Amino acid sequence: GWEYVENSPENEHINYNRNPLTGVRELGYAMDAMELQLPNIIVPTLIVQGSNDPVVDPSSGADIFKRIGTPLKELTVFARDNHGIVNGEGSEDIFERVFRFLVWSHDKKIVPVPAEVSTEDSDSEASPLEAEAASEVT
Repeated sequence: GWEYVENSPENEHINYNRNPLTGVRELGYAMDAMELQLPNIIVPTLIVQGSNDPVVDPSSGADIFKRIGTPLKELTVFARDNHGIVNGEGSEDIFERVFRFLVWSHDKKIVPVPAEVSTEDSDSEASPLEAEAASEVT
């Protein structure tokens, strides 16, 4: 038989009241694997966090922000007491912030070059992404 972890979801209409223990363990493995990849993120990145999230430690947003590789990143913390900040009251604020970030990111017209691509033959001192990042980040 399956072992379960009881869950008290804030959105009962879309979340389970019980989670299989194997699923919780797999989520932990996936999170560990993702954490190792954070320095490899080279595209503009927005991290959105609720200040009083009862499910995810609110300090995790800042931890992720520090580890992401791109200098074109932003951490936005909203004063919220719930986990599902894209649902219900105040969600329009989140949507507006994401929209503005997407417009800003699109306006940058950045085409990232993956780390595997060698630019050693180039005489230039910095890639277009590095030059753009250096001029934008203070």
